[in-house]
Amino acid sequence: PARRGINRVVWDLRHEPLSRPPSGEQQRGPRGLEGPFVVPGEYTVRLTAGGRTLDERVRVEEDPRVVVAPSGRQSWTSTLLRLGDLYRAVDALLAKVTPAAAKLKGDADAEALRWTVNELRNRVGGLYGEISASAGPVTADQQSQVEYYPTVLRDLEQRAAKLLAR
Repeated sequence: PARRGINRVVWDLRHEPLSRPPSGEQQRGPRGLEGPFVVPGEYTVRLTAGGRTLDERVRVEEDPRVVVAPSGRQSWTSTLLRLGDLYRAVDALLAKVTPAAAKLKGDADAEALRWTVNELRNRVGGLYGEISASAGPVTADQQSQVEYYPTVLRDLEQRAAKLLAR
């Protein structure tokens, strides 16, 4: 908070979340899609307050109960970050398409596009959940989805551009 005194900040060792519950909403159930854990290594924590900036270096280490090669952890995190970017892009497209489809009530093409974009968001979110559940290598099927979904998004963006131009 922006108050004088002792304040506490906790870093959950994760990258930015993919989604958060709408602001002001009571949090019930899942907190949205959390970002992946950071790769073990050196990080700089920076606090800026009252016109001053303080930096402190911290070392993040692998959980000793998790047996994963550093290259495997890096690959896993990179894949999740890539999927996170894709999820945000699909979510942004859905935010554009939904009001446009609502404005064109009864337009089957507009509603089909909105439904398809929403379905892609669900699939990307589901794939993200599957991969984030284990720090192991992705399966061949998961990898094919990681590579395929961006092409689906590009197609949907083109369809959305036509819809929004109406």
